[in-house]
Amino acid sequence: LQQVEHGRSLREKDLIWEAKQVLEDCLAVAQEYPHKDPRRVLICMELGASYLGLGQPEKALPLYDQAACIVEFNHGDEHPGLIAPLLAVARATSRLPKGDWHAPLEKAAALSEKHHPPNSAERLTTLCLALETCQARGDWHGSEGYARKALLLLGGDQGLKIGILRLLKGDLPAAAKSLPAG
Repeated sequence: LQQVEHGRSLREKDLIWEAKQVLEDCLAVAQEYPHKDPRRVLICMELGASYLGLGQPEKALPLYDQAACIVEFNHGDEHPGLIAPLLAVARATSRLPKGDWHAPLEKAAALSEKHHPPNSAERLTTLCLALETCQARGDWHGSEGYARKALLLLGGDQGLKIGILRLLKGDLPAAAKSLPAG
């Protein structure tokens, strides 16, 4: 049996740690790029995800903030490229004792609604990540609101509705099995 620490096997932690090391080297190289270089966004997002996976949201947050700033600088504050960095900012902030995680979450959801068709995978993914972020912080009212929006978008697709309801209950493995392939 593998030992488990904070919901992850030690092998998963080792793999995340190795990825973090490589990405830190990449970030050191990327620091030589101009500040507005879009390649920095990808490196910041991936390194931030490694830190978040290692349970270090305080190290992930500045990287996610940097990614959002670069996208905003290059494309403006209404660009759909801001959705992922804003969701990441919200997720990292929600894992810290203090900080406004609602504002970036609401902005990401609004941008997704503005730029993605109602039944798109991108729109549903944004709502599911918002739902999960609310749950992680214990905001059941917010979680329910995002779940209701997702359910309305799904129309008659029962498999997706069941998956969303399982997500709302926090049963991620069952939710993944409920979602149709494709």
